[in-house]
Amino acid sequence: MELKRFNDNRNIIEEVAKGSIADELDLEPGDILLSINDNLVKDILDYKFLVSDDYI
Repeated sequence: MELKRFNDNRNIIEEVAKGSIADELDLEPGDILLSINDNLVKDILDYKFLVSDDYI
């Protein structure tokens, strides 16, 4: 899944890979990503951290 960020601080889904979890959840390009596993996604850094296998 790829995100595109707009000026009003919305995280817009730009692309969804076929067969991915996002695809199974019926997410589509243009949808707004608000949270992942009950964690608020405020910006692209939050998104990258939440989908990463690495921990700080």
